[in-house]
Amino acid sequence: MAMFLKIVGYSLLTILISFIFLIYSVFNGVPFIEGDEQVTDGTAHHFAIGSTKSEVFADVKKNYSESGYLLRVLWPKDSEINLKLESFQNTKWKDYPGRRYSEYKVPITEIEELTAPLLLTTRWDIEIPSNWVNSIYLQFENDRLIQIRKSRWLFERP
Repeated sequence: MAMFLKIVGYSLLTILISFIFLIYSVFNGVPFIEGDEQVTDGTAHHFAIGSTKSEVFADVKKNYSESGYLLRVLWPKDSEINLKLESFQNTKWKDYPGRRYSEYKVPITEIEELTAPLLLTTRWDIEIPSNWVNSIYLQFENDRLIQIRKSRWLFERP
């Protein structure tokens, strides 16, 4: 009889844990299988497709100026733009000549105005503090926002 109660107890515990996981997943997504969200029309994450870099910069400052939030830009080392932006490299990437890209990364709270390299690059990455990947990628074309992509992995919640 004791063995039967033990089995029933474990079964009920397993069902309860499964039910809690199911409810959690319905409201928050499946852990480890978050994926990417890509927007090319409309709005997402406080940004609107078609906005100018100045408007997007204002939205970045308004909505992501918290401790730990970083703005990152990359540009190809073998491009014309590298001559203008080479002095802005401020991460360890500059110490690795084999890397194809140069990198500039700064806390959003420290950025005062929209200047180089932000003005001259076509993609900005907002790195949000998290346990793993949690970034918003903003893609520009002709000074207009054309794509918003959000990577969400490992228990990151909206």
